[in-house]
Amino acid sequence: MKNRKEILFRFLGVEYRFATADRVFSKDHVDPGTKLLLETLEPTTLRGRVLDYGCGYGVIAIVCAKMSQLVIEASDVVDRALVLTRQNATINGVEVNAFPVSDLPQAPCYDLILTNPPVRAGKAVIYQMFETARQLLLPQGYLRVVLRKQQGSQSALKELLTRFGNSEVLASKKGYQILQAQKRLDG
Repeated sequence: MKNRKEILFRFLGVEYRFATADRVFSKDHVDPGTKLLLETLEPTTLRGRVLDYGCGYGVIAIVCAKMSQLVIEASDVVDRALVLTRQNATINGVEVNAFPVSDLPQAPCYDLILTNPPVRAGKAVIYQMFETARQLLLPQGYLRVVLRKQQGSQSALKELLTRFGNSEVLASKKGYQILQAQKRLDG
């Protein structure tokens, strides 16, 4: 991989090492939105089957695996991201099952889906991710999304309300918002 490098990230007293490379999101540091999303998680939130959707080099999946002792699933459309996620899981001593988005299950099976979506791909892609997440969540399962206010978090909140029948802002910090929607029993 071109310009491969390693970055350090400290979270909840644990030091993480991540291999990154060119053409992956936030290759020089863990971005503040991802950190805020992780800050909203508690060990009780991480239960059952969890997916890091659009995993990049695996920060969310790996930190969640370390926090919960679960095998976290991670998916992305970019092969380079999946390779880095697998390497980073090994580096950090956790189990992560990383696979292409094309291999996502066809039936509801997740209790929690976390995403820092690819904003540059556009709203159509992000909103399709919301719909896919809704289809993959078990009843009472949650989708948590991090977006910047200036990159459409308010319109995304409305889109989540349309698709899920509910949505809320869980946290807001330095221009980032954590949005959450829950799949209802009838959804």
